[in-house]
Amino acid sequence: METRSKKQENLLEKFLIKNCNKKRKFKETKQYGFHTFGEPGYPSDFTGTFRQNIRKFIKKSGEEEGVDIEGWPTWCTLLVNEKMKDDDGGRVMVPLYTIEERVKHSKKPFCDQCRSSGWGHHFVSKRRYHLIIPVQDEWHKFPNISLFDQTHLLHGLIHCNGFGHLLSINGFEGGSKFMSGQEIMDLWDRLCTALKVRKISVEDVSKKGSTDLRLLYGVADGRTWFGRWGYKFCRGSFNVTKNSYDTAIRMLSWLKLDKIIEDSGNKDLLRFMLFACKALSGDSKPHSVVKPISEIT
Repeated sequence: METRSKKQENLLEKFLIKNCNKKRKFKETKQYGFHTFGEPGYPSDFTGTFRQNIRKFIKKSGEEEGVDIEGWPTWCTLLVNEKMKDDDGGRVMVPLYTIEERVKHSKKPFCDQCRSSGWGHHFVSKRRYHLIIPVQDEWHKFPNISLFDQTHLLHGLIHCNGFGHLLSINGFEGGSKFMSGQEIMDLWDRLCTALKVRKISVEDVSKKGSTDLRLLYGVADGRTWFGRWGYKFCRGSFNVTKNSYDTAIRMLSWLKLDKIIEDSGNKDLLRFMLFACKALSGDSKPHSVVKPISEIT
């Protein structure tokens, strides 16, 4: 039996590390516009169920990677952000990875997100697909990422039955350099619509300071930030019902800003509420309890 010497093993290890970390050269084929990808007919028309559409999506727009992510087959779709330039003045190339995880051989065959969303009664799907845009540091390397890294700019998980979960989204404040959270959400929403996804859950844990953003947006616009894309209350923690949640939002909306300023002294959150109200409601006037920013000094 042949055995490797310690020196040979060290050389092999160094070669593998160097090979995995070298810069990749993106092919000049199959590049799509970031802000239009997923629109009807682009990259294709999808008329089947999700399990049929995702395979067509991979075949049509994905380039199979030579290196799998955590042992699962991986495809890469290159998206060009037409509105931004990189540090060298070139086009920003955004890799969107699609990973096919086979549940039978997975370390986590059962889905915690389905249980939390009230979908625990669903049969376990044979396959689930991860759609990931990693942080910028990983864009020009062969993929060496973890499936459940919370730093991904986008991570959506969709079971082959069409039910899925938005696990993470990070815009400028979350580490993104070239794309806002809204732009990433627009892309995710277009993909879900095109691929005929049935339902998507998301756990809204984003904060502004120590305050939940869903409360601030709820007071300013009557819906959460995710509500702009049709997301609605599903299940609350600690048995909070939709009725009690809506009641709490209405009670917060009735509070006078003068009283809040006096009690909390936190003007930054109030400025954010006013900005959110203006941005989300367009030209419509804010609620009568909201004063112009110039009066909050």
